[in-house]
Amino acid sequence: MFKKSVIFTILILVIRMTVSSANDNLNLLIKEALSNNPEYRAASLQLEATKAVVHQAGALPDPNLGVAVLNLPVDNYRFDQEPMTGKRLSLMQKIPFPGKLGLRKKNAHIDVAIAKERIVDLKNNLMRRVKTAYFDLLLIDRSIEIIERNSSLADQIIEVAESKYAIGEGIRQDVLKAYIERSKIQERIISFVQNREKTVFMLNRLLNRESASLIQDEAEIHHVDIEIGLGELKEQGLSHNPRLKIARMLIDQAHNRYNLAKLNYAPDFSLGVAYTQREDLASGLRMDDFLSFELNIRLPIYFLKKQSKKVQESRLNIESFWEKYESIKNQMNFEIEYAYSEITKINSMIELYESEIIPRARQSLNSSIGAYRVNKIDFLTLIDNQMTLLNYELEFIRLVTEHAKEVARLEAAVGKRLNSKYIENRKEERNE
Repeated sequence: MFKKSVIFTILILVIRMTVSSANDNLNLLIKEALSNNPEYRAASLQLEATKAVVHQAGALPDPNLGVAVLNLPVDNYRFDQEPMTGKRLSLMQKIPFPGKLGLRKKNAHIDVAIAKERIVDLKNNLMRRVKTAYFDLLLIDRSIEIIERNSSLADQIIEVAESKYAIGEGIRQDVLKAYIERSKIQERIISFVQNREKTVFMLNRLLNRESASLIQDEAEIHHVDIEIGLGELKEQGLSHNPRLKIARMLIDQAHNRYNLAKLNYAPDFSLGVAYTQREDLASGLRMDDFLSFELNIRLPIYFLKKQSKKVQESRLNIESFWEKYESIKNQMNFEIEYAYSEITKINSMIELYESEIIPRARQSLNSSIGAYRVNKIDFLTLIDNQMTLLNYELEFIRLVTEHAKEVARLEAAVGKRLNSKYIENRKEERNE
């Protein structure tokens, strides 16, 4: 028994060493994730790249510069023999029909706005994932603290059982059962430690840290109350949810493409200017240089196969984007309703556990310890009361952390931080 006690003490020390490296506050972890997460950094760089497209979309096509030799005789390749021989320098500029460049530039601006909203969406989801992993980690650490307290309580029960056995009022079987129950408690700590390693690995991946980096937090777990009703949450989601905003902007882009497709029925133009230089002829005839102008018009004569089909494609894309918008809105409303329902349900459970279940379970255990000392109850009842209190306390801390995760889920669905208030500090008292 002494050897097992020493091993358990060493295990607790290892746990404390694991969780005592640095105080990683949630806000600092979120800030670190937004600074170091490669996916988020890539999205920020992509935004800058998208901004560079705006000027490109509104610019005219590059002009064509041409150099040509005209009517050069092949018998002697001389420039002063024929009057039509010359050297020409030309410049040709393509000009889209008025309105086309404006629509393309509008869509490029919308691409920038979409890229910004995608960063917001990525930020919201990254924050939610960090919070979820963080609260999972806190759940494990607080659960370990609760089990440690119950391990100390198990030691007291062992002491009572041994004392009764020593004076002949108890049986050896009760002592053995007490040690078995303490071993079960120690086994649960080992299981939590293993789960903690997985959670730390997941959180470190979000933070872009080394997988073996230690994570610890001494912050309190708060139970917060959302001060907004379900209807207002949905209204705020319509205004702030980045995916919904992106869907609306994609519809605007589709309308611009539709208008651009209709403009393709109109011709584009090409304007050109050329200068031809001629040599004076060998016969002594003086030759003047030429200045030429050119206008080309693209004729959309295949509009039945090209332009009309593009218009049809663009119109169908508008309808498709509207359907996607409705789908995203429905998904957002479902997420808001689900998270709000869970928060409401968990709130009721937390209040019940805090005001009735845990106090009564603790009172029952304290009474059963005294009753066992005077042989009014059997040992199994005492152990059952101890495990009942342990399970209730673990369930309570799970509810508090689940509540925090659902609030994070709700904020991600709405697309913004919500007005909330701390109901009460729910930090577990370590020296209870």
